[in-house]
Amino acid sequence: MRANTLFMIKYFKTLLFLLSVILFSSLADNSFAQYPGMAKVYSNINQQMMNQRMNSLMMMNLNNRNDIHNSKYEYNVLMKDSTQLKVKSKMLSDTGSRKNYLLLVDKKYPKSDPKREQKIFPDQTVKITRTEEIGNGSKPFEINGIAKDSCWMFKVITGRINAYSYLSEVDMFFQPETICGIQLNDGPIVKLNADELTTMVGNKEDALKFIKKKNYYKAIKRYNKDFEKADTK
Repeated sequence: MRANTLFMIKYFKTLLFLLSVILFSSLADNSFAQYPGMAKVYSNINQQMMNQRMNSLMMMNLNNRNDIHNSKYEYNVLMKDSTQLKVKSKMLSDTGSRKNYLLLVDKKYPKSDPKREQKIFPDQTVKITRTEEIGNGSKPFEINGIAKDSCWMFKVITGRINAYSYLSEVDMFFQPETICGIQLNDGPIVKLNADELTTMVGNKEDALKFIKKKNYYKAIKRYNKDFEKADTK
């Protein structure tokens, strides 16, 4: 009960902060209109603050939200020192460092021993993988997680624009709101936002309409579909 109360307090504080930033942003736009240089400085600072708070909110949600399907799986973990581990864990998040992690539980130690639990962060690893069992006679397949600074990225959309989620859920359990990274062809993986996605889709009006509605998942799917059609003509 106490943990839930503390979470709700943090959650609403974050929401209040975001609302205050939006209000201040509106006032600042008018105040700085006659000073283009100051407006640009303010815009950069404001965007950094918003990104930090949104990352914190995402991390809190990952540990506490019930509407995000986040199952416990057995991951094969390749550490940077070449050590290989098997870790059965949900994808968890550390709100202090704003990084995802897997929790390795060594049951040979009692619950009171600090050695019993070890957090494994993405930047300590080369990659993580798990096997997905579909059933219905289909062969199991491997799901790979690319290690980034703050999370592992799992490819959930393949096409001219690839999309990556911070969770390894697939098929009916995949949720578009977990997409965090996008990639044009074999280029660098960048953070998903309206600006980056708009640059990638160019002048494709159908995709741009979805971006304006903030439905980035449909924008990516539509762009890939339209590109495939044009490529086959």
